[in-house]
Amino acid sequence: KLSTENGLLASLQEHWKNKARVLIISSDENDIVKNDGFRDIFAAAFPMSGLSVEEMVICDRRNENIVDRIAEYDAVILAGGHVPTQNKFFRKIQLKEHLKDFDGIIILEIKNTDENIVESKKMIQEYTNFDKRRN
Repeated sequence: KLSTENGLLASLQEHWKNKARVLIISSDENDIVKNDGFRDIFAAAFPMSGLSVEEMVICDRRNENIVDRIAEYDAVILAGGHVPTQNKFFRKIQLKEHLKDFDGIIILEIKNTDENIVESKKMIQEYTNFDKRRN
């Protein structure tokens, strides 16, 4: 199940679309085993937390062009990990540009270690602090 700390689950439940399509942007495009395991864990945890999922896809080196279709998804998870590796992949796929017009839910999964706290805060600001115009 997903954590109920800080009201995250309650907020997701309030805004979650039934049978949501979820895109996970991997933190390491080359760690296929970890990426697939991460997807499998969330694919089980979301429904156990009352969030129905029709499809959950991981974006890594196998299908990095899927980010071109980000608007087809209801939620995007930015997977946590080694921040420089993560930022390199995010830049490679031009994630910031793709997210500018994304109107769904963005979930940031941050690896909570002292090593990554400062870099994670910088990454969050870089990838989420743009003007989202919703008419």
